[in-house]
Amino acid sequence: MYKTLRKGLSIRKKGGLEGMPLYLIILVIIAAIAIAILVGFMLPLQKPNLSTVTTYAPAPTGGLSQESTYTFTGTSGSFTLYVVAIGSNSKPIVGATVTISGYGPSQAGTTSTSTTLPTSSGTGSLGGAPAALFTVKYYSIPGHGSTYTLSITVSYTGVVSNTITSNFIIEDS
Repeated sequence: MYKTLRKGLSIRKKGGLEGMPLYLIILVIIAAIAIAILVGFMLPLQKPNLSTVTTYAPAPTGGLSQESTYTFTGTSGSFTLYVVAIGSNSKPIVGATVTISGYGPSQAGTTSTSTTLPTSSGTGSLGGAPAALFTVKYYSIPGHGSTYTLSITVSYTGVVSNTITSNFIIEDS
């Protein structure tokens, strides 16, 4: 009924090789398990997408304040502006490109772990987060109210490339 070709393989009269379907099923199961393991290891490696941008400036009472406006007194000076990029996973992003423009010369920076948001009052759970740091100079003409708008643009490529632009107001008291 069966002819023996080699050791262990035989041909039926219908022409099929016996044992081959079981062998293929086992190979498919092993391949599926291997793919599932690889995908499982790769999912945590995905970068988050840029979700929000948070700015911190000195608060009048000390510490930092998460505001979109900085009010100054006097005729001139400077302050430190921190920009933190938040990802879709609600965690700060390292490597986001930050550009501020619209008042004075444009400045560019990158959120990094070497520049972090101080852990002071007003920073909450983001204290110690990677941030981009900028020194913003201001001036006022006595007798005239001065208001300036900084345009803050943050770009980051996670799964997709994303850019968020927000405004920061600097005003005379």
